[in-house]
Amino acid sequence: MGKRKLQTHLRNLTVLLLLLLHISAASDYTPVDNYLLNCGSSSSVTPTIDGDNRAFLPDTDQKNFSASFSNETSAQDPNPPSGASDLYRTARIFTGVSSYLFSVRFSGTHLVRLHFYAFSSKDLNLPSAVFNVSAGGHLLLSGFAAPNRTQVVKEFPMDVQGQTVQISFVPSQNSFAFVNAIEFFTAPVGLLGNSTVTSFSRSAKLENGVSNQAFETVYRINVGGQKVTPSNDTVWRTWTADDASYLLVPSAGVEINTKATINYGVLSRETAPDSVYSSARAMQNRTDQLGENPNFNVTWVMDVAPGSAYLVRLHFCDFVSSTASILAYINNDLSPGLVTNQQLNAPFYRDYLADPYMKNSTQYTIRVSIGKSSTSDPRQISAFLNGLEIFRLKSSSALSVDTGKKSTGPEIRNKGVQREPRHRLGRVRESIQRRAQRRDPYRGEARLRGSRQGFPEFQTEVLLLSRIRHKHLVSLIGYCEEPPEMILVYEFMEQGTLKEHLYGSNAPCLSWKQRLEVCIGAARGLHYLHTGSSHAIIHRDVKSLNILLAENYVTKVSDFGLSREAPLYGQTHVSTAVKGSFGYLDLEYFRTQQLTTKSDVYSFGMVLLEVLCARPVINPKLVGEQVNLAEWALHWQRKGSLEKVIDPQLVGKINPNSLKKFWETVEKCLAEHGDDRPTIGNVLWNLEYALQMQETGMQGGSRMRTARTTRLICHSRRLLGGCLQTV
Repeated sequence: MGKRKLQTHLRNLTVLLLLLLHISAASDYTPVDNYLLNCGSSSSVTPTIDGDNRAFLPDTDQKNFSASFSNETSAQDPNPPSGASDLYRTARIFTGVSSYLFSVRFSGTHLVRLHFYAFSSKDLNLPSAVFNVSAGGHLLLSGFAAPNRTQVVKEFPMDVQGQTVQISFVPSQNSFAFVNAIEFFTAPVGLLGNSTVTSFSRSAKLENGVSNQAFETVYRINVGGQKVTPSNDTVWRTWTADDASYLLVPSAGVEINTKATINYGVLSRETAPDSVYSSARAMQNRTDQLGENPNFNVTWVMDVAPGSAYLVRLHFCDFVSSTASILAYINNDLSPGLVTNQQLNAPFYRDYLADPYMKNSTQYTIRVSIGKSSTSDPRQISAFLNGLEIFRLKSSSALSVDTGKKSTGPEIRNKGVQREPRHRLGRVRESIQRRAQRRDPYRGEARLRGSRQGFPEFQTEVLLLSRIRHKHLVSLIGYCEEPPEMILVYEFMEQGTLKEHLYGSNAPCLSWKQRLEVCIGAARGLHYLHTGSSHAIIHRDVKSLNILLAENYVTKVSDFGLSREAPLYGQTHVSTAVKGSFGYLDLEYFRTQQLTTKSDVYSFGMVLLEVLCARPVINPKLVGEQVNLAEWALHWQRKGSLEKVIDPQLVGKINPNSLKKFWETVEKCLAEHGDDRPTIGNVLWNLEYALQMQETGMQGGSRMRTARTTRLICHSRRLLGGCLQTV
């Protein structure tokens, strides 16, 4: 175990012990990480909703967290309804991408709750807002619009690994985002658990268990009982009453309850409170009541959305008979084995993974049924259910955040063990082997780097690199697809990554001229991808970590696992799920999911900022606008003090005209709309011009224009030569 991993493990263990000690000494659960924000307000508020007496602090007081707001404001409900909670009287409004950043002391399951109440004020109509929300690499809400004057609470249990979590709000095009309150806190140990999951799903798998996922809470029902409010739940949850709206047959079953002490054993009140386990709905076994068949299944039907799998958790606590044997059905699929428990008054649960059941062409449901088995004692209550929770499985494909360190090779990247047909790969293996045999002997270092990418990304990179060659694109030497590994081997890049030469390592500092040359090399590689190949390619993950430096600082763009072919002639974009690295991601692409070559230009603009400022594009350890490099740089540029953001090692060493041309290029790359951004070819032209200004110190004139034209003609010839070398 590495030193850093050991330190993280010990830190989590210490916090866990403190947490367990605190729980044993107190009746209420106290989270280790606990952030409660009253958004859009400058004062604290205690909601007093259903007995919830926790204090929500104003989001203007950022002593314990940080925020990065873009074009934000606040709004206040001018006509709050009588008796409404103060928590919903204000809202934070975002017209640009904005985020809250929370420190995490204890890795594991956390709960995110977002509160929405759409009111109308003099200038804003909150019900018209449409936006996305993401956290921890997961898209929590997509195209969300809150109903008019209705309190909405969205809850997301999610696994958190790392020392920070960022919750981001992204307005849809021509719209805005808002939030009234945020909760982010450590969930009790074992809240999600990691029990065996019986799967009926054909669309998803839980290979790493339940506790390592992210979910959205869709239903939480106290079956056979009354509504449970946050004041009666140690984790401040609301359990809705088991009313007729959920039952397929409203008169089915009978409500039963007990006053006996619940023997929690391996579970706790954080799994579900006493009021859930002390009430249930049971089958009616007497045929003289309503003429019902004694084998009738009690069925609950819940409306859900298509497109995701759902975790269905059934809570049981037998306080009637130790001989009960229950048959459980999910969407008419019978659970293998009987649901039984041998101990009275001892709660337990069973987890199931299911796809939505299509009731008709527009309506999807999850159906849960219980019935008695042939082994049940007919004289006893033989089938019952105490509680029901349904969670929607959230995908992490919405935003892939890469925080790993790029290997400098020959890079051996472990792409995971997902197995798929590989008939297309066989056709390129011999071509790559012949190319490797033509090379001079090479040297390198082999590193394994964990990755969440799987076979599609592996296949994309192999197929793409097998058909393109360019001086400024990294070359693929070989690959391995033998189970259980998928490995890529790259040429040796002895100078490491551009990122390492800018910050975070002991690599030599680059001069301004060297930095311009590196940027020019990367731009040439991207220009070849966009225009020089037989079919244009969008890289989709341009960042300083993916720009590698070989001998004499020759620049090569790497990592093509997320690359996509550009739109065909006559098309404007490629519609695709959003992938990339946070901080470099084109915000227009994030909002619209429409990918173009201009998305690479935006990402490259962020790389240019890194080159100028020698700091990460996102630094959660800073505060305010400093967190986001683009906002920080633009802030000082507008004040005429750009020198405050420039790498101190470059101060006084950059020709003013070179800096001016470079900064103009950055601003154009970071334009909000892709149509307003230059092509990568124009970016390359401007960088060549900035380099010429740095080398000559001239401010203009015929010599400058002549030199610039000569350099670009030479570059065009080199680019054409690159095209002719395509495999």
